[in-house]
Amino acid sequence: MDWYEDKQPTREEAFKKLLGRIHPGAIVLLHSTSKTNGQILDELLTKWEEMGYHFGTLDDLTAAATVSPSTPPL
Repeated sequence: MDWYEDKQPTREEAFKKLLGRIHPGAIVLLHSTSKTNGQILDELLTKWEEMGYHFGTLDDLTAAATVSPSTPPL
């Protein structure tokens, strides 16, 4: 519920929720209206990278899928 500008989660609440919901194939939507998202984004992406995830565009994802359908998603 990060879109409510007057009901922002704390940094700790947001970080815990987002780390707990990541899994292979997850699609994460972070609203740009959230000040909390802006505060934790760099640390969150770094943590996910440390967990073995990497990031790309949708074009990257679809290109990887057509090259090798057996390759795990980005």
